[in-house]
Amino acid sequence: MDAELQVNLIVETEGTSVSGDHVSHSDKVGLVVPLNQDVLQIARDKNVVADSTKQIDTEVVNKMDTTSLIIGIALFVVAIIFVVVLASELFKRTHKSRYFTEVRKILNDYGEIIVEVIHPLDLEHKEKIMVKNFNEMIDLEQELRVPILCYQDEVLGQTTFAIMNETRCYVYLIKQSEIDH
Repeated sequence: MDAELQVNLIVETEGTSVSGDHVSHSDKVGLVVPLNQDVLQIARDKNVVADSTKQIDTEVVNKMDTTSLIIGIALFVVAIIFVVVLASELFKRTHKSRYFTEVRKILNDYGEIIVEVIHPLDLEHKEKIMVKNFNEMIDLEQELRVPILCYQDEVLGQTTFAIMNETRCYVYLIKQSEIDH
């Protein structure tokens, strides 16, 4: 649907020129204003009714709606920020740290000899022997025939693997701060 406003103005000029001649002109000026566009375009056109040597050129005036422009730019900036935040959150969730990867690998590979416990291990009343790597824990488990206990402390970001007997406790500790940095 096209909507426009047409304005026609008839200008009649009568008078005397500087040289004393009688001047009589009749001009018709028409304006067409489109009403259904965001950008307002006004075209001014002059149609001469009587013979005249004066000509008025057609003029086009473009006026942009600044409010719509500002809102559009603001929405674009908000959309860009949203996409960046969303992409960074997705990257954080899909990126697994080396710590979690190593703990999951140990639990998956040796799940039949590891017992996961929900309470912290009481290591205070026994002689604590720190083990250098998890393969040593496997050798101790086969030698002592005792399961490996596993406690994951999410607050401290560490996992403790322990083999306990009456007097000693063999411990292999994985700390997230040491592996991921």
